[in-house]
Amino acid sequence: MACMQDPITIRLKEQGSVSLPVGEEVRIEVEENPTTGFRWELEAEPSNAVDVLKSTFNRQLSGVGAAGSRVWVVRLTRPAHVLLQAHLRRPWQRTGPAQESASLELVGL
Repeated sequence: MACMQDPITIRLKEQGSVSLPVGEEVRIEVEENPTTGFRWELEAEPSNAVDVLKSTFNRQLSGVGAAGSRVWVVRLTRPAHVLLQAHLRRPWQRTGPAQESASLELVGL
């Protein structure tokens, strides 16, 4: 039986471009504290070249108001240059600039 590897983890704000084989899963992390009302949203261009398999929040400490990390697991579906853009904003304030933004380029091989 083949052993599945854990996905590689990328800190969103520390990387600019990552090359990986099509079909390989990647974990993308960024710090988040949802009790502030701000949450990270992920966009991909072109959107048909990547699947977002999971989006979760992992709390670092227990207790009310604890910060943690937003984690997305994504997989490229075809060879392409995909620009992932993450925006930190309140879900009810979709207009206007984001509180913070970050981007990452995935290059599918």
